[in-house]
Amino acid sequence: MQKKNSVIGLHPHRGFEIMSIVLEGNIQHYDTLLKQWIPLEKGDVQLIQSGSGISHAEAMQNESEIFQIWFNPDLRKTLSHPAKYLDVKGKDLPQTNHITTIVGKDSPIQLESEKIEITEIALQVGKFQIDIEKEFYYSFYLIEGELMIHQDSVSKDDFFIVEDEESLNYEVLVNGRMLCIKSPVTLSYPVY
Repeated sequence: MQKKNSVIGLHPHRGFEIMSIVLEGNIQHYDTLLKQWIPLEKGDVQLIQSGSGISHAEAMQNESEIFQIWFNPDLRKTLSHPAKYLDVKGKDLPQTNHITTIVGKDSPIQLESEKIEITEIALQVGKFQIDIEKEFYYSFYLIEGELMIHQDSVSKDDFFIVEDEESLNYEVLVNGRMLCIKSPVTLSYPVY
């Protein structure tokens, strides 16, 4: 949690895809493509496909929090693409029951990185299971709440990866939210 207003100054990126998910509060984003400050609030998602190059800055407001993750597309291609920037309001992301799809089926966010899926799961007290496909890594970030997995306690801001298992069995002890990032074990292009 950002306890006071702060700014991450203008800095460059090339080739990679950078996604920021606003978990709490408000941020503002500036880049050399749009050339204006854009406000984002809780639930909104920002995607920078940096292509041949872009510079950006972020202003974090008091009591704000983001989750930022970088994806590795085929740089042999993306380094020659023009940079792109996309903001998506949380209300515009597909929701089914307790799952919000950030990247995946029916989402307005499409990555150049292969076979990535990202969901936010609303957690309610009880026991649950997620089936694990062996062709993918499953990375989880607990935004809020508390879980128990194999006698291990998982708390706010914990990050864990599940691989080589058929399922993830977990118990929700305190209601909350969790990000699930599904990424392929094998890609059709080299990574750096």
